[in-house]
Amino acid sequence: GAQLSLCDWKREADVDMYRDKTLQHHERAQSQGREMRELIACLIATGEAKDPCMAHHSEHVNRLSVMIARQLGLSEKTVAQISDAAQLHDIGEIGVSDLLRLKKSALNKTEQAEMRKHVQIGAQIIARAPGMGEIAQIVLHHHERYDGAGYPDSLEKEDIPIGSRIIAIADS
Repeated sequence: GAQLSLCDWKREADVDMYRDKTLQHHERAQSQGREMRELIACLIATGEAKDPCMAHHSEHVNRLSVMIARQLGLSEKTVAQISDAAQLHDIGEIGVSDLLRLKKSALNKTEQAEMRKHVQIGAQIIARAPGMGEIAQIVLHHHERYDGAGYPDSLEKEDIPIGSRIIAIADS
């Protein structure tokens, strides 16, 4: 065969190295994606164990949220994030007292304030997982209102993440 110059040899080595790094990165990303799916399934199962109705509600909100997101022409990556957030939007309720969550009568102001903490609890749980920051933000803000009268941060209009706005509509 032909004799390779030092430059040719280095170029081939660089190409091989970058190809290997790209493959390793892709494999690592796929593995992390599987791990995230497993984590989400685990979190959902935790919520379902405490309240079986939560699963049906979250599945319904998820289906509607995905339909809305696709109708708006959002990217599949964004649709997937919204889907994950919709499945987990009420996961923070596991940190709220059962007596409060299951109360049949209207909540007083103190009880309302306690119940509203579920968005922060849920976001904190989700944010602990690597790569879940955007989903945590969607969950955190799913009770914001377009007019600014929502919670926890009284965000309004486009300051509310699109996923949070979509889930709020589907949730209602």
